[in-house]
Amino acid sequence: KILLIYSLPKVGKTKQLSELENCLILDLEGGAEMYDSLRVPINNTSDIDEVVAEIYKTAKTNGGIRPYKYIAVDTIDKLEEYCEKSATAKFKLTTIGKSFTGSSVLELPNGGGYFYLRKEMLLKLNELSRVCKHLILVAHVKEKLLNKGGVEVTSRDISLAGKLSGIVCAACDAIGYMYRDTTTQGKLMINFET
Repeated sequence: KILLIYSLPKVGKTKQLSELENCLILDLEGGAEMYDSLRVPINNTSDIDEVVAEIYKTAKTNGGIRPYKYIAVDTIDKLEEYCEKSATAKFKLTTIGKSFTGSSVLELPNGGGYFYLRKEMLLKLNELSRVCKHLILVAHVKEKLLNKGGVEVTSRDISLAGKLSGIVCAACDAIGYMYRDTTTQGKLMINFET
């Protein structure tokens, strides 16, 4: 997995997401339930809208102080799936989308649906980044085999569709590759080197 940090936290030592002070984990894949952590299960983009609304409501009653310093989205890949569904529903409500009979906006000709997916995904990420100091995104990795001047090179990238991976990475303050270190009995490590 890759750890993408929208707003770089200044933490003295490495900590698990469940150990970060005031960290709300948006659990999109159900993987955080095995840890003792502050988490909310997310099953669609409406759940994210509810979380954001509750955070604003809590901040309003606390003199503008937001309740969470960190919000971790686990994982952004699943968020993309949910955004594809909501982008499709929103597209079908538009004038040009009323006659669309497909099941996904990505079925639009000439890759036209990727615009709507990117728009929805960035909307959700921006909403989340406004309600916390540090937004942490967890993503799966996909490996690509590239041919550079006759030499095959393996490239690791976040598992998002089209230009979305580049757009999300460009907006992040830090990107780290998470892995299990075999020399330390499988301890989870994060490498921030390029």
